[in-house]
Amino acid sequence: MYCTQCGSQLKESSQFCSACGRRIPPGSEAVSEGALTSPTGPRRVMYCPQCETEAEENASYCANCGTVLIPGNPNIPNHLVWAILSTICCCLPTGIVSIVYAAQVNGLVAAGDFARARQASQNAKTWAWVSFGLGIPASIVLAAIRNSAAPAVLP
Repeated sequence: MYCTQCGSQLKESSQFCSACGRRIPPGSEAVSEGALTSPTGPRRVMYCPQCETEAEENASYCANCGTVLIPGNPNIPNHLVWAILSTICCCLPTGIVSIVYAAQVNGLVAAGDFARARQASQNAKTWAWVSFGLGIPASIVLAAIRNSAAPAVLP
C-alpha cells in the first residue's frame, strides 16, 4: 500500500504516512502496491520517541502517531557551560578553544552531521578539562607565591 500524496510505501497498520505526515484514515483505500513503484534502497529501522513504535530510518513522521522524527541522536552534549566556567575561572587560552568546539556542536547536530558533532563535543570536553587542569594548579601556585611574598609584620 502506498500514500496517495507522496507515493511512499506504507505498512498496513499505518495511520500516518512516514514520509509526508499525511493522515491515513482507518479503512481508507490507499493506492495499491501495483499502482506506484516502491521507494528505492533498503531502509533500516528506528523508533518513534513519542509512541515507541517502529519507524523507517528515512521517515520524517511516525506512521502511528504523526510525531516529527529527528534522525540519529540529537542528544549530543555541547559542554558549553563547562567551557565557559573553565575559561572564566581557570585558563583563558584553552577555555576559549573549548568554547569554540562547544559552540559548533548544536549546529552540526542541526545539519545532521552527528559524527562531527560527537567529535566537537568530545573536543570541547577535553579542552575544558585541560583548562581546569592548567588553571587550578596555577591558581594554587600563584596563591602560595602571593602569601609567601607578603611583607613581615614588624613589632
